[in-house]
Amino acid sequence: GFYKKMGNNKNTSNSQGEIINPGSWAEEEINKKAEEILAGARTSEEPKPEIVTRLPKPEYSESLIKIYQTYENIFGTPRSVFYPACGLDISPLRGFPNSELVFLDPAEYSVVGMKQEGIQVIQKGIEDYHEKHDLILIMNPHFNPLLALNNLEYGGRIIANNYFGAPAAGPLKEFGLPLLRRLTMENGQVVELPLESRIDHEHCFVFGGKNDPK
Repeated sequence: GFYKKMGNNKNTSNSQGEIINPGSWAEEEINKKAEEILAGARTSEEPKPEIVTRLPKPEYSESLIKIYQTYENIFGTPRSVFYPACGLDISPLRGFPNSELVFLDPAEYSVVGMKQEGIQVIQKGIEDYHEKHDLILIMNPHFNPLLALNNLEYGGRIIANNYFGAPAAGPLKEFGLPLLRRLTMENGQVVELPLESRIDHEHCFVFGGKNDPK
């Protein structure tokens, strides 16, 4: 506890008890002290909890399943159903159980998540996919819905919604595709509305191709 008073300067001892004169803290001593502090912090650190990565889980929409079943009752079973920008929506599995289903999405989360249900998702954007199908589902797309016309077979049809932020039905109607059916859900049941009603984001719309006679 004894130190020699020299103005405001004080002799100080380091962690080994060695006297250090004022102003003589060497760089190596500072670095050494810093390492001691860090080592102490490391040893007192609690082990970090293990991070559990939860895979995204595919989901069904009961409303969409009923819409698809209604489509099938009206137009028959489609041979092949194409679902671009499918995300994690597996509603077509129950809506079209007897059709060939093709899911497409460029996002890794969709490919990984759908694989849990044994569903293969083609990891591409719609502009890089060139096969044709007789029914295309366009739900909340993150692409221009008119691109899907390149994948529509002669006489094929499109089921589209018009959800806020990702409209599909509006652009297809403006393009001139014939609107064949306008379907919505009321009290858990599918209701068919007049075609002349305004485009609404809660409805699903069935469009025919340019050459669809119905």
